[in-house]
Amino acid sequence: MAEKKTGIWYIDYRPKSLDEYVFPYLDQIEKEKLIKAIKEKDFQSLPHLILIGEAGTGKTTLANVIINEFNALTLSLNASDERGIDTIREKVKTFAMTGSNRPKIVFLDEADQLTRDAQEILRNIMETYAKNVRFILTGNYDRFIQPLKDRSLVIRFKALPKEDIKRRLKEILENERVEYKEEDVDRVIDAFYPSMRKMIQYMQQHAVEKEDGNRILVIPERINKGDVEEEILSEIFTNFKKGNIYEIRKILIEKDFNNWIALYRYFFDQVESDVEKLIVYEFLYRHNMVADNEL
Repeated sequence: MAEKKTGIWYIDYRPKSLDEYVFPYLDQIEKEKLIKAIKEKDFQSLPHLILIGEAGTGKTTLANVIINEFNALTLSLNASDERGIDTIREKVKTFAMTGSNRPKIVFLDEADQLTRDAQEILRNIMETYAKNVRFILTGNYDRFIQPLKDRSLVIRFKALPKEDIKRRLKEILENERVEYKEEDVDRVIDAFYPSMRKMIQYMQQHAVEKEDGNRILVIPERINKGDVEEEILSEIFTNFKKGNIYEIRKILIEKDFNNWIALYRYFFDQVESDVEKLIVYEFLYRHNMVADNEL
């Protein structure tokens, strides 16, 4: 049965199978072994994986592709929110210990935020339950202890070449029956590179219906990146009011967002009281003096 479309292009065209996924740079022998294990559903040959790279480069997508290909029973955690020893001992170990007639995968997103002690315990669990479960760890930075890396296949992600991105964008436009000019696709890529997600969002927003019912890609002479950001800013602010911090972190990662100045200004315009505006202004003032703007 064909998967139901959401109508949101960047979700509908996210790779869901191995055939759709474009691998990042990886040693050819290691790449062939990994692809062979996935294609043959050989769970015992599947290594633990550590996926390192900037947001938006395909780490989570690869994890989901592997989970889908194995139809795996999965424990998914955002390690930046649950980064201590208790989480590893209670949730991860309990999941690893339990029996299952399906392959089991622990997916720890942002696992580079785990404390060193938590990583040490995780290493022991990986060794003890290697027959039962595989671990996929992702991180924006290489903050993993060496014993974890020694027990895993480490894949370092980089932005896809523009030619590969253009090929994919043209496939999407053609599937959606949208007419386009090659130079307009090039301009969108240049404006939002390396975030393919933002490119796809922008193209969908500028696919205009013609009188005959068909659609055409109409790209303004001056591309306004804020067209894409306005939707993200609103989504972040809505979740912030509800206290959904985990959802906010997901948005920041999935949508490769890092325009903190725009975020502060949006919050400043949305909040009502003078006290709230002063708080936002303080964060804006401190923006260039902190090591991690996301935190």
